[in-house]
Amino acid sequence: MVRAWGLRTGGRIPDESELRTAQGVSALRALKKNGVARASLDLGGQVAVLGGGWEIPVADPRRRDRSVVALTIDGGSVSTSGNSEHGFEIAGKRYGHILDPRTGHPAQDFGSLTVWTADPLRADCLSTGLYVLGPERALAWAAEHPGVEVLVLRTDGDRLRALASPGLRGRLKTMDSEMEIKFER
Repeated sequence: MVRAWGLRTGGRIPDESELRTAQGVSALRALKKNGVARASLDLGGQVAVLGGGWEIPVADPRRRDRSVVALTIDGGSVSTSGNSEHGFEIAGKRYGHILDPRTGHPAQDFGSLTVWTADPLRADCLSTGLYVLGPERALAWAAEHPGVEVLVLRTDGDRLRALASPGLRGRLKTMDSEMEIKFER
């Protein structure tokens, strides 16, 4: 892709963030094996927890320093994907860093997509893969796969809309008085 888009890495090797999730999975297993019942690991764009009652903030995809939703989970991992932080510019046009493998082009930038599932590696992979599918197809996919919950934060001009899978009902709290959460099927 680097050559196809005419980009140069300057010899840079992808950073260690790609390994963070695997390290987090190993750390959680070690903690659990040693009797730790409650723990939280920040994996950068992803959180993995042991135990229940964790409230995980989900950022506004337009302003990452501002949380707009809190998701309460009982174990597992929450991973968010979006194009707000990383990307590149070509001829004055900004492109997101998440590429659609079907086309080789950047995925549609609609906001962000958050996945909650039991396995941290699965959450990480699914948040990116489902982001590429887009909001409607991602929610439809989640409806057919038990144990996978999805929250979409979709930008709509100046507004932000939240779409969520039914398993998140009772687990989401808005932190933005103007935002409503719509639960799909």
